[in-house]
Amino acid sequence: MLILAGAFSTGLGPRPLLAGSAPLVIILLVFAVFRAASIDDGQSGIDITRFTLDQSVLLSGLQMAAGILLCFTAGSLFFAVTTTMEIRNFLSRLELFLLRPFYKSKPQSQGRLSLSLALMLGFLPRFFECWENASLAARARGCTGGLRRVKTILPLVTEKMIETAAETAEALESRGLKL
Repeated sequence: MLILAGAFSTGLGPRPLLAGSAPLVIILLVFAVFRAASIDDGQSGIDITRFTLDQSVLLSGLQMAAGILLCFTAGSLFFAVTTTMEIRNFLSRLELFLLRPFYKSKPQSQGRLSLSLALMLGFLPRFFECWENASLAARARGCTGGLRRVKTILPLVTEKMIETAAETAEALESRGLKL
């Protein structure tokens, strides 16, 4: 409820928070069903008619899936209202507060941890944005859904994320920072 209230207070609504979550939901549901499924194998081999679902295990799997989806939406809301620079500034202040004794002995390493964490967190929304763009492009070119689309999109998104990381590294090096 807090996430929905936060989304409505920022003018987003629930739909943008769930953008790009379809593959995650499908994977979580498949794992929940596989976890709860069992086939009673008899003396003469596996009998498919003895397929059962353990309801308590299925419910547990669905609760886990709901929890992961809730974390996904919370992350979406966080990245929708927070810039990478705000994240970096907060992490830098936290790092200075927690590691002040360490930085007295090694001042050259101050700020590197917060920068690394901020860059890592900044790549999460970029990944989902790249995935959504590649998915829309694949759909426009007639690529059917399911595993075929994932096989097509995954290498493209991976390549784009590597290019983005290399550009970020070059930008940091041109500013004189070496990680």
